[in-house]
Amino acid sequence: MRSHTSDDIWDRRRRNLRAVIAWQGTNPSRICQDANLSVNTLNKFLRGDTRTMRWESLERICAALEISNTAVLDSQNPWSENRKQLHALVEAMSEDEARDALNRLLSRQA
Repeated sequence: MRSHTSDDIWDRRRRNLRAVIAWQGTNPSRICQDANLSVNTLNKFLRGDTRTMRWESLERICAALEISNTAVLDSQNPWSENRKQLHALVEAMSEDEARDALNRLLSRQA
């Protein structure tokens, strides 16, 4: 199995951001306005002029797109309703609840 490099992850995030923006029928200017960021921040990233972006900027963009967790952008299908709901549930869990849920899921695979 091929390991993912940092560049691969940022390329996937870039692709997924483009897809989510189009899917929501919005544009980078509107997203940046809602996120209180310079439109150049997102446009340069989407064009590939910058390889990465600051984590805080990515989080603000995700919030403007109503993506509950930036990890959603690392998935193959970032707008899957099931994945969005699952990420929201995980975010709301305490560490103990997350450990218990993980153990239940892992025991089902055994």
